[in-house]
Formats: sequence, C-alpha cells, structure tokens
Amino acid sequence: MLSYLCLACVVAVRMMEVDKFVPEGDRPRVAREILRCVEEGFAEGLSAIKLGVRCFSRLCELTGCEDPYREAKAQLHHTALKFLKAGRVSNEPASLAKLALAGNSLDPCVVGYKVEELTSSVDVDEYSLRKLVDALSASRRVLYVLDNMGEAVFDALLARWLCSEGKQVVVIAKGKPFETDVTLADVKRFQLAELFGDVEFRYTRDANPVFLSESRDLLEDMDLVIAKGLANYEGFLEAPVETPSALLLKVKCPVLAEKFSKPQGSYLILLENM
Repeated sequence: MLSYLCLACVVAVRMMEVDKFVPEGDRPRVAREILRCVEEGFAEGLSAIKLGVRCFSRLCELTGCEDPYREAKAQLHHTALKFLKAGRVSNEPASLAKLALAGNSLDPCVVGYKVEELTSSVDVDEYSLRKLVDALSASRRVLYVLDNMGEAVFDALLARWLCSEGKQVVVIAKGKPFETDVTLADVKRFQLAELFGDVEFRYTRDANPVFLSESRDLLEDMDLVIAKGLANYEGFLEAPVETPSALLLKVKCPVLAEKFSKPQGSYLILLENM
C-alpha cells in the first residue's frame, strides 16, 4: 500500500458515490454497508486497490446498478473525440505517447482532483520518454493495459501506430465495472475495437487490475507492458512482473506527489525492468 491515506481515499470516493448515485432515503443504510465492507476488507489485509474494487462492487449490488458511471463514461468518450476533431495530431511515437499520458487527466473519481482542460502539451521527463519510444520500437509483442474511458481514445492512436509498425498488440480492459475504467461492455457500446484497429482485445474476469487477476500470465508473454493510471501502478507494486513495463500516469493526489517529489498535476513515465 502506498500510504494509509489511501484507505481514507477509498472511503471518501465510495461516500462521494453514495451521495451521487443513491436516493437520499437509502443513503444511511448504503453508507453503513460500505463502511462495513471497508472494515471487513481491512481486517482481511486487502490492499487499497483491492479494497476499493470490493467496496465499489458492493455499492453496485446495493443500488442494483451494474455501472453507475455509465453516463459519465459517455461524456468522457465524447470529450476525447471532440478534442481530437478540434486539432491536428502528430503521428510521431513520442507525441502519441505524450497524448496517451495526457489522457490520464480524464478521471473524475479522485477526491480533491478536478478534471482539467485537455492538452497534448504535457511536461514529462525527456529521458524516460526517449527510453519508452526506444522500447516501443524494439518490442515485437506489446500488452496495452487500459484505464479510463475517454483516455482510451488517445490510447487507440498509440496502439494503431504500434500495429502500423508490425507489432502484435494485445489490449486489456476490465471484465466488470470499476469507476470509469474501460470494460467489455464499453468496448462494445462505444465500438472501441474499430477505434483501436488491428489489435486483440482481452478482458479480466473481474474489476481488479490485470496484475492482480487471472490474466496476469499474459504479462509474462510480452516484450513490453504499457499500463495506464494509478490503479494499475498499485497493482504492479503489489504483484510486479519481470517483463519490461512502462507505467503512465498523472499525479492527482498528495500521496503520489510526496512519493515522487513531484507537484500535483505532474505526468510520470515510470519504467520498470528497462
């Protein structure tokens, strides 16, 4: 676990969802059940990400809503498409990687973080960016682990470039909903397979990050793993792999800012086994 403050964030986000998705008269009951779920998971020793997934699933059960963020996902997707239509996008791998990284700003599920206006001009460590581009060029088999809806529109551009270079690209999405993460249902609903082009889509069985799922064997069979967002980073920390990996995320909380000595709002390319 990055910090015990992460537990407070799990509780805060689930309570935010109680306010947003639960009728007022049912909120006390649902809130008590979520807090009970947190207590039980903590007693079991669950990590913050596993605890967050379990409590979100419990919220879905209690509300009878399989995907509470369904409409928010549509808004994120259309925001990303509108951004692309409004400007020119370079097909250079470094620019596409930076755009994919910028897409991680589309995340409405972080306490104290506000989704900012999209931009393709992000400041990032140039050495890490060059190493990532070199790895993209040198790798034959690439596993691309998705994070949020909206963000996935920009991931598709990088995945398409990889395919155009003759790479075998496998894209991983969630089997079940967690916040605004891309799921099997979203891939079908928004026709993401057409957007990504000649890639193979695979799905986890549940809502946990692929690093913590039954699909993690895929991670070992690749030349390179690209994983987006904080949850996937947490999954990597809990169950690391030896495959060269690039974890791309935006610093949206004080815990990450302190860990990496970076201001909130910074963008990170974390390279492992490279």
